[in-house]
Amino acid sequence: MPGLAGFTRDAVRDQEPLGVLGAMRALLTHADYYVQDTLWCDESVCGTRPVTGVIHREPQPHRQDDVAIWLDGSIYNGAEVAAAHGFQADDELTVLAGLYQRNPTLDFLKKLDGFFSAVIYDIRRKLLHLVTDRYGLRYLYWSQHNGGLVWGGEAKVVFALPDFQPVVNQQAVNQFVQLGYLLEDSSLLDGVQLVPSGSVMTWNLVERSLRQTRYWWWDAMPPLDLAVKAQNAAELLYDHFRQAVARASTQSIVNLELSGGLDSRAVFAAIPEGRDLHTFTIGQVGCDDIRIAAQVSQLRDARHHVLELHGETWINERALAEIWEQDGQVSLAQIIGSSPNFPNPLDDALRLNGFAGDLVIGGSYLQRHALDTDITVEIAVAKMKCASDLIANLEHYRGLGKTDYYFMQNRVRRFTMGGIRRQLTRGEVQMPFMDNTLLETIYRLPDWMRYESYVYRLMLLTYYPNYYRHIPWQKSGATINTGNPFAPGINYRRKVERLSKKYRRKLGLIQPTAATKGHADRAKWIRAEPSRLIFERVLTDPDALYPDYVSRDQVIQDWEHHFTGVDRSNALCHVFTLEIWLQKVFTGRHRLPSRTS
Repeated sequence: MPGLAGFTRDAVRDQEPLGVLGAMRALLTHADYYVQDTLWCDESVCGTRPVTGVIHREPQPHRQDDVAIWLDGSIYNGAEVAAAHGFQADDELTVLAGLYQRNPTLDFLKKLDGFFSAVIYDIRRKLLHLVTDRYGLRYLYWSQHNGGLVWGGEAKVVFALPDFQPVVNQQAVNQFVQLGYLLEDSSLLDGVQLVPSGSVMTWNLVERSLRQTRYWWWDAMPPLDLAVKAQNAAELLYDHFRQAVARASTQSIVNLELSGGLDSRAVFAAIPEGRDLHTFTIGQVGCDDIRIAAQVSQLRDARHHVLELHGETWINERALAEIWEQDGQVSLAQIIGSSPNFPNPLDDALRLNGFAGDLVIGGSYLQRHALDTDITVEIAVAKMKCASDLIANLEHYRGLGKTDYYFMQNRVRRFTMGGIRRQLTRGEVQMPFMDNTLLETIYRLPDWMRYESYVYRLMLLTYYPNYYRHIPWQKSGATINTGNPFAPGINYRRKVERLSKKYRRKLGLIQPTAATKGHADRAKWIRAEPSRLIFERVLTDPDALYPDYVSRDQVIQDWEHHFTGVDRSNALCHVFTLEIWLQKVFTGRHRLPSRTS
């Protein structure tokens, strides 16, 4: 995604700094309508910023006395935090500069709610601060080079350094080929990492030293409220959710990525009246997501836009370009086709998204035997379906009493975020489920209330009944109910219901339902032309680069098994993605192989 880029002058030594900075800006520019800041340098620091122009079109850095600031993203409650510190300001850059001047310890960061990264250059104190939002969702990479500091919204900015020699991070490769995403703060390049969530990396320009400070962590969440009743919890969640959606949909035109799931539908239902609503759904022809999203859209006369996916064209030059744009960290399995292209990206590129709702309020990663407890290797492996040696750094989560926090840092931040980052290369996204107050309210609840979406279903059916009582959930093919998964005898009743349905169907008392259809069918598409030939040529190429990091024999075995009916599409897509990225890094190409035999 586009964003911030820069370095301290030590990092480039005798190289022309403006040339290096210009190359960084070019690496982060993925569309011709991007707004490009000037190349800014003083005797110590250089910085720039290419952006989509949906927000913050004004030139940066923002200068206020001896402070220079670059900001990528949005701070939602800046005016409130500024008022609490004794001054008035609405502009986010002015807010950030004013807060820093009054509190250079950066203690104010723990109060900010937003989706942002920032670079704060304290010219007088000779300090440079790299800042991420509370949850670390607005990526900012950093690396030390030649005794200096380099940063960028994408890891690839380091390729602008004339003497940079790429070394592949083998541990990250192992994560990617198993999971299809990376863990914690790693990148595929050795020595290039993300600034951790809720953290500040401070570079002392005099001492040439780096210090990391974490200003927020999950132990700051409020304690559990064991006395709250489920209906009261649903009401409280509704109040905070409604406010979060309203804050994210202040524009007259509101765009929403709408699927057949619960989360984007909830956002759609909560958007205030009086908006010009546009919904967007991606999927193959006739899939459940498109069918359900169209039905939901009609409830508010929203204009429903569909981007159809086809097995013949899902692998294209645009998809390969996205692999490079996303630093090889978003698998082809997740890139299913490109995002919708709007006629005017600057008018239509601010979108709402139901990001992470299923995990945070729906409890999708909870396990019945592991509620309100610390994460363990066994719990992580059971959900992530990976080898135990990939699970590390669990000491950071000890004593937190919620397994979700590990999955938020890894599954949500490093996998689910891939879809959002793809959209950020074309526009801007707001995610109401990541509202600080809403999350604090959610995680005060005991886990049993979120297990199997119990209190979530209760909230949805109580406050948005028209959207859920008669419209099915894509995941189950049925409508949701308010059943408590821990009610006495619930397992027995479920067994009786399953048996009853089975025999009623045999007796012809239940009509068979239409077969459900997912939004994409990668397994089938890979087995058919032209995808089969493209995959075969990439994976069996004798000059392929991936065998330096992954077993070729295992990949060929996966390939052969896939054509016996075993679905190995995810594993094949992960290695395909890795190969395309490696080719771009080491040979400078990522074009599709010829489709002729």
